[in-house]
Amino acid sequence: MEIERVKIEHYKSISIYFMAIAGGQITLLGSVFSEYSQKGFAVLAIFLMLLASLFSYSISDVAVKRISPAPNFNNIFWEKVYNLGPSSNEFEYIKSVVAACLFAISVGFYSWFVLKELTF
Repeated sequence: MEIERVKIEHYKSISIYFMAIAGGQITLLGSVFSEYSQKGFAVLAIFLMLLASLFSYSISDVAVKRISPAPNFNNIFWEKVYNLGPSSNEFEYIKSVVAACLFAISVGFYSWFVLKELTF
């Protein structure tokens, strides 16, 4: 039980970290790199960083579903929505790998955007 709570806080903090990086990317794009002509890689990098943040925050949801009892729904629709997606350790691991890959690709694309404009 305590391990799941630590996981929840860990993934929430990673999500906040990713959001802060996305905010930095947006700020740099609007100020320092505003005169750069090709902004496609930067916009894609920001989008991927936001996806990485969403994935890391959704991992917390997987851990919450494991420790909290399922509520009694009177409506079958809401019960289906609540049970949407697996809540196993394997699924948590897959989501964390996807979040890490999105983060790495985002940093790579943003670095490519900056270095491409500096060298050409």
